[in-house]
Amino acid sequence: MPEAMSHRIVITGGGTGGHIYPALAVAEALNETQKDISILYVGKTTGMEAELVSKAGFSFQGILFSGMPRVKSLLLPVQLMGWLWQLVAAVVASMRILRQFRAQLVFGTGGYVSGPVLIAARLIGIPVVIHEPDARPGLVNRFLAPFATCVTAAFEVSRHQLNTKQFVHTGNPLRGSIIESLKRTEALAQWQALFPSKAWSAERKTLLIVGGSQGAQTLNQVTVELLDVLLNQMHLQVIHQTGGKLYAPYWERLPEQYKEHSGYIVAPFFDNMPLALALSDVAICRAGSLTLSEMTACHIPTILVPYPFAAANHQQKNAEAMVQAGAARMVLDKQCHPETILSHLNEILETPSVLTSMQEAATKMAKPRATQAILAQLDRVLTRTLESSD
Repeated sequence: MPEAMSHRIVITGGGTGGHIYPALAVAEALNETQKDISILYVGKTTGMEAELVSKAGFSFQGILFSGMPRVKSLLLPVQLMGWLWQLVAAVVASMRILRQFRAQLVFGTGGYVSGPVLIAARLIGIPVVIHEPDARPGLVNRFLAPFATCVTAAFEVSRHQLNTKQFVHTGNPLRGSIIESLKRTEALAQWQALFPSKAWSAERKTLLIVGGSQGAQTLNQVTVELLDVLLNQMHLQVIHQTGGKLYAPYWERLPEQYKEHSGYIVAPFFDNMPLALALSDVAICRAGSLTLSEMTACHIPTILVPYPFAAANHQQKNAEAMVQAGAARMVLDKQCHPETILSHLNEILETPSVLTSMQEAATKMAKPRATQAILAQLDRVLTRTLESSD
C-alpha cells in the first residue's frame, strides 16, 4: 500500500478463535509492513474477541448483536422480529463507527457479528474484503460474498459455494511464529528449558492433543483412557491442551501416576504452541479451520474429530477436505473411542510409508504465504479505491 498517506482499515469477525485469530494475523501483518496505518477492530461487546483484540494491542469497539434464532418453536416468529430489530440497530451503530473512524476498507473474517459491520460498509460505499476460513462457508459470508470487492478463502472447495467472481484461494493467515518453523533439536532444547522436570527425547515420537480454543471434552475423555497405552506401551511423548474451562475437572480425574509423568505435559493452554507444533509427529484435534492450517503449515498428520455441533457442520466439511487430500484421518465424535483412535495412531506411526505420505499431503495443502496473499488483495482494493476518489 502507498506509504505517503494514512490508511484506515476496519477489521471484523468474532465468536470463535477460527474467526478471530486470522483477523489478528492480518492486523499484525499490516502493522508490521505499513508505516502509516490505523486499524480498528469491531466485534461483539461481550464476545471473546473483545479480550483477545485488546490483549493484542489493537483498538476495539463493540456492538450489541447476537446470532439469528434458528430453533423451531412457536416463539420463533417473535424471536426473528426481535432479532431483525437488533440487526437494524447494529447496522446503524456500525455505520456510525465506520464514519467516525473514516474507514477506507473493511476486512471481515466471518462470524455473525461481522454481518452488521459489512452491511453498514456497503450501505455507505466502503469496499469490503471477506475471508472465508472454512470449507463450508458460514451464513454471513455466503450472504455477503456477492457484495464484496474480493473474497479470499482457506479452502479451494468453498469457491463453488460463494456467489462471487472475485474468489482467491489464499489459505488461512497465520501468526509468523507458526510459519517460521524451528528445527526439532532447537525446539526440543527450548521445550526442555520450559519444562525442566520432563525428560524428552528427539528420538521418541510426540503426539499433540488439542481441542481448539474452547477445548474438547471428547478428546479429554479419550486421552485419559489411553494414557497408559500411549505413554507406557507406545512410549510416546504427549502434549495435551485441555482448554481453559475443562482443565480443572480433567486434572481432578487424572490418575496420580500421570500428573508427574516425564513424558506427559498437560495444560489449559500453551502460549508456546509453535514449539509444541515443531515437536509433534502426529496430532489428534478438532477440525477448526485455523487448527488445520497450523497443522498443514507444520506438516503434521492429523486424526480429526470434528465438533458435531459446529454451525452448518462446517468442521466435518473441513475434515473431509483434509482426508480427501490424504493429510488426515477422520473419526466422528460419537465414534471417538480408544480402540478407534489407537487403530489410526498405529497405522500412522507404525507404517513409515503412511506417515511420510500424510506429511507430504499436509505440506502440499499448506499455504505459508496466506497472510501476504491477503495483504496483496487488500492493497489492490484499497489502491483502486483511493485512485477512484482522486
